Amino acid sequence: MNKRISALCAALALTLSLAACGGSGDTPAPSHGGEGNAPSAGVPAETAKPDDNLPEKGTDAYWLARAAALDEANALQSGQIGSLYSWYYDGEVLAVRGKGTLYDVEVKSTYDTPDNVANVLSKLPEGPVTVVVEPGCIAMGGAFGGDLNTGRAIDVIIADGVVALKHSTFYFCSDLTKLTLPQSIIIVGEKVFRYCSNLTEITMPDNLIYMAGDAFNDCRSLSQIHWRGETYGSSYDFLEAVKAAGIPTKGDAPYFDPMTGVLNDVHVRREDNTVYVSGQGMVRGNDLYNILHKYSITTVVMEPGITGLEVGLFYNSKDLTSITLPDGLLSIEGSAFEENENLTSITLPDSLEFIGSSAFSGSGLTSIVIPDSVTTMENRVFASCHDLTEVTIGSGLTQFDASWFDGCWNLTKVKAPSGMREDVLKSGMDVSIFEWY
Repeated sequence: MNKRISALCAALALTLSLAACGGSGDTPAPSHGGEGNAPSAGVPAETAKPDDNLPEKGTDAYWLARAAALDEANALQSGQIGSLYSWYYDGEVLAVRGKGTLYDVEVKSTYDTPDNVANVLSKLPEGPVTVVVEPGCIAMGGAFGGDLNTGRAIDVIIADGVVALKHSTFYFCSDLTKLTLPQSIIIVGEKVFRYCSNLTEITMPDNLIYMAGDAFNDCRSLSQIHWRGETYGSSYDFLEAVKAAGIPTKGDAPYFDPMTGVLNDVHVRREDNTVYVSGQGMVRGNDLYNILHKYSITTVVMEPGITGLEVGLFYNSKDLTSITLPDGLLSIEGSAFEENENLTSITLPDSLEFIGSSAFSGSGLTSIVIPDSVTTMENRVFASCHDLTEVTIGSGLTQFDASWFDGCWNLTKVKAPSGMREDVLKSGMDVSIFEWY
């Protein structure tokens, strides 16, 4: 098997602005009908190989351009990989296109699924294929894993911008023989290359900040690992070099947030009864919980860079009366402010896209404006907010859910998009409190 796996190398870029991934605003892949393994009807084969006006054939730039040119009109076959990614195949190139994490085995817990790139490859016609993971992907976990041993020549091009190879990205890829990772990758997680029995050579990114100790377990043929200008003859030698460089190799890895594609690097500073939260990514309970409850914090100020609030982050924080949410916040996860009975007002930023189940249930809110940017709002978001009297629902929400306001006894005015009128009529709610726009 003669295979080459290569990747574009460029400067690390962690400033990612996603229009939401799994509740984070990512654009869903278009529908192609079923699992998408049937050829597109009426597409001439010659249209599937657009070689004119492209970079030199065989270069990474050439394959990236070939992939970018593919769509439903000129692909011989196409389909979906989960809800976030599409694939297009023209007989030589398999373009994988989307935003966010490309298959997360830690979430799915299996490899035998159409969500997996390896599964798509196993169903393509025989012959060599170049897989191009296009810009937009920020992490991969198990994407090529699961006994990828098709007997074909497979070349993989990974566009710069991928930050992390999470759990088992290339697990059991017997087809893998040579790999160059883009410099944007800074995390190599557990079992990423485990059982890649034919992997002989790999070039690692210079900017690693974490590598799991078992990333290369059972790579019996690996004899050249290139890193920071040196070549190591075994994975053991390389692991020792990584440790010597002061890079964590066990469970003390920085948390990688697949929703935003950034590392969890949050700083909490307390001044009297006020807490200031700065940094990047998702704010998690262990960042805040002890401080909130030990010091009876009344005010929280979150600075730009914070993109998400974890499930139950402020749950039952009875002393909290004021919170400032930053521009750039993408998601408020379920129960984030549940039972905050002394929180009477909050301003949701125009960047917000997702509000999870029971996010403000049982809180003391008296009014709320849901910005137009919110496209997903799960059930019972404001349930049992007994003091809530006035709500404005943004135009980004297209379906009405009466459970949003279960137990809101004093609700007297709801301003809502006119497209929700039919849902409201079916819901049994008092239509007279609604004002349409």
